[in-house]
Amino acid sequence: MMRAKTRVRRTLAAVTVGVTTAMGVNLAAAGTAQAAPERRPAPRASAYGWSPWSSASMWSSSRVVLPPDDVMADLRGQVDEMRGTVGQELQDALADMMATLAASLPPGVPLPNLPDLSDLGVVMPTVTSPTRPAAPPPPVPVTPPKPPVPPVPPKPPIDPTATVRLELRRAADRAQAKPGDVVTHTVTVRNGGTADATSAVVRNTVPAGVKLMDSKPSQGEFDTATGLWKTGSIKAGSAVTLILVLKVPEGAAGSEMTARSSFVTAPGAKPVIGNACSDDTTATCAGTRVAESS
Repeated sequence: MMRAKTRVRRTLAAVTVGVTTAMGVNLAAAGTAQAAPERRPAPRASAYGWSPWSSASMWSSSRVVLPPDDVMADLRGQVDEMRGTVGQELQDALADMMATLAASLPPGVPLPNLPDLSDLGVVMPTVTSPTRPAAPPPPVPVTPPKPPVPPVPPKPPIDPTATVRLELRRAADRAQAKPGDVVTHTVTVRNGGTADATSAVVRNTVPAGVKLMDSKPSQGEFDTATGLWKTGSIKAGSAVTLILVLKVPEGAAGSEMTARSSFVTAPGAKPVIGNACSDDTTATCAGTRVAESS
């Protein structure tokens, strides 16, 4: 764009030089005609040939004197024709360039400002950046339906006549032993009722000096420090057991080694004591006769 404008300005400068040269030629020719009027040829129309792209104006003249007004009118006509041709080419080139630039720009980006070429007769093209259609909205996620919740089976009706009947019993595997022998006691809690027992706590004791060698509950938890056994739930018609391994002490010779078990709690149950102690009907006892050491 700048090169085209510069070229037009150089062309106008060359035309100016040509006009000045032509006027000088005409003035010189006019002086010669006055000095030697006998050599003045008959006036005739003369065309001036000029190339706007040459490094110097190429005026050809046979030194025929033309009126200055005619020379200027001829030059103006050629300059106007040249201006229109160059200006139209420049205007077409600008329009193509701006259209290409506008097509390559993202939507909303303004076009650059163009220089003012109105003094060269160039009308600047009006080009706007293309508007692209707005992006479609993202698809709305479809939430799959949740699977149906299976119905909760109804709880069986509570039998008002159902009862919890817990029977506690303790037994020893040996009726007689000697000091240093090992005796195994089994504590049993049986649910003889028609409903499940939620829990039961049983206290277990041994005579002084008797050492607890081992313990093993079939379910629940047994605390060796306190002797408490938490049985947990007991289904109707089932039983749970606690195995206690005891060692007969040396000083127990000639005595009865009796251990006890009793309910601490049995919520909602009717407790039944099997093999009850002779001195306490709420506890069950298991005894072993310790013989004299031989």
